[in-house]
Amino acid sequence: MELRTAASDPHATPAEGYTVVAGVRTPGRWASLWRFRGLLGSFMLRELQVRYRQAALGFLWALLQPVALALITTLVFHEALHISVGDLPYGLFVYTGLLAWTYFHAAVTGAVPTLVNNAGLIRKIWFPREALPLATVLAVGLDLGFGTLLWLALLAFYGFGFSFLLLWAVPLLAILVAVTAAVALAGAAINVRFRDVKYALPLLLQVLFFATPIVYPASAVPARWRPVLDLNPLSCVVTGMREIGLHGAAPDPARTLLGALGALVFLVLAWLLFLRSERRFADII
Repeated sequence: MELRTAASDPHATPAEGYTVVAGVRTPGRWASLWRFRGLLGSFMLRELQVRYRQAALGFLWALLQPVALALITTLVFHEALHISVGDLPYGLFVYTGLLAWTYFHAAVTGAVPTLVNNAGLIRKIWFPREALPLATVLAVGLDLGFGTLLWLALLAFYGFGFSFLLLWAVPLLAILVAVTAAVALAGAAINVRFRDVKYALPLLLQVLFFATPIVYPASAVPARWRPVLDLNPLSCVVTGMREIGLHGAAPDPARTLLGALGALVFLVLAWLLFLRSERRFADII
């Protein structure tokens, strides 16, 4: 099976820009994704337009949401419940955790329903279906970029020095994106078959929020539970970002390696699940 664009095939569907020609073997999946990178970019642009169209504050919401959550959690968990983080400013401590969490939450909740929401497109033409959830994951990455810039500004405001250790943020955020993409792919595939996902997802995200050291330090977790905590790749990201930004130290190598390997394995398994389920998408949706 070969995929042709409207530019190379005058008989292609003008509205979508792609048509299916039977009888020719499809290229490898990575090659297909690369070939459809323009379509992936179009999906990303559409996602950004949907998110911020007619929003008076536009992209400022990418900064206001984690800041507002940081203020609320500071009032509840630090001022009311007296959770201590030593001499560190609790607002900056919790914002560092929310930086990763707000990206993960927004990307997953936006990506999981993408296949069902684009049922008509899936029935009509062929394209790498994973482009739909991955486009959301990548589009929300713009929010993550703005949030990271604000995080750096807050570090400077609170007097934390900059060093080459901050370059660790690149692999740590890469782990975050990989984990998010894995959950998005698996959740989108399962959501096609079981529509209960839209009811279960909010609950699962709430559990994961409290299972990740966002509003409390990882050191507050009892020693017998810390190996379980280390299995959560989000914990690796949050703890690592606090180490490089607030403590001026490199992240724990073993925890970071475990988080990276876990994210990679999870991403591969999620992609295999997605590909296995894909053949029935058009029939079920």
